[in-house]
Amino acid sequence: MAITSLIENSRFLASQIIATASKINIKEGSDEILFNKLEANIIVDLARTISNENRFFNILLVCGLVSALYSIKIPYTLSIIGW
Repeated sequence: MAITSLIENSRFLASQIIATASKINIKEGSDEILFNKLEANIIVDLARTISNENRFFNILLVCGLVSALYSIKIPYTLSIIGW
């Protein structure tokens, strides 16, 4: 599966993450999330013992998460282990 396909398929996940973060920020009585004060560390395990199907699913999740973080301007670090 091409990475462009994974990115395209992860857009829904990214939109859900952004929508949820937005709802939290506008909820009455809640503290605002200061996105400019956040950072994210993403660690992905792609060990050989994980099936290819699960590896692709993990990458799909990472693509969605990274897209959402980029959209709301949260800096992130991505580490891949077990390749």
